[in-house]
Amino acid sequence: MQEWEYLFVQPLSSITNVTRLAFNDEVEERSANLEEWQIANELGAQGWELVGIRDGLYNLVFKRPRTKRPEEVQAPRLTS
Repeated sequence: MQEWEYLFVQPLSSITNVTRLAFNDEVEERSANLEEWQIANELGAQGWELVGIRDGLYNLVFKRPRTKRPEEVQAPRLTS
């Protein structure tokens, strides 16, 4: 049976040229304002599929097939 890993992405703040995002509670700060489509496209290129929006907020839910044990999984990093 296929096992999945899930990723919850939530912006914490966005000010001029800085975006703070939480990936499964790991915070990443970016030196650029990122649009939703940029985040989705970059994560899609890493194998993540957008499967929903949680709680009616901008809290994106992604999943992909699990290839590692849960303790080896790390939150993705955006490169753009």
